Amino acid sequence: MTSGSGSVISRDTTGGCQGCAAIEACPFFADALKNVQGLGGCYTPLPGSNVRRLTDNVVLVSEPPGSPVGYGPSNSNSVWMIVAYITDAQSQGHSTETVYCALPNNERDVCAAVLGQVALESGSYDFTMP
Repeated sequence: MTSGSGSVISRDTTGGCQGCAAIEACPFFADALKNVQGLGGCYTPLPGSNVRRLTDNVVLVSEPPGSPVGYGPSNSNSVWMIVAYITDAQSQGHSTETVYCALPNNERDVCAAVLGQVALESGSYDFTMP
């Protein structure tokens, strides 16, 4: 969902791209940081970001207004995202699932509902927005 106001709710997955998963997850998970060696850059949370671990493989990140959403343009809304680093039990490969929510602060409850559902699906039962 996007609009001209910079509002967005987006759910992305890296699927079978292990390098993509490592690059997206490397600032949050030691295993991903180890796997990103030789692949280039690692996403760096912006100054003022708040990262909170929900489970061993799920983090909640809040970034200040003006942050890019995903790898898109800056936006005047606050940005919240959940990043899950998932290990496939059979192949031992990795993927990430990232859900972004950037809405005006008066619509923060929508982000809380969307991200709370994703946190629950990922095994986190103790979710509160920062």
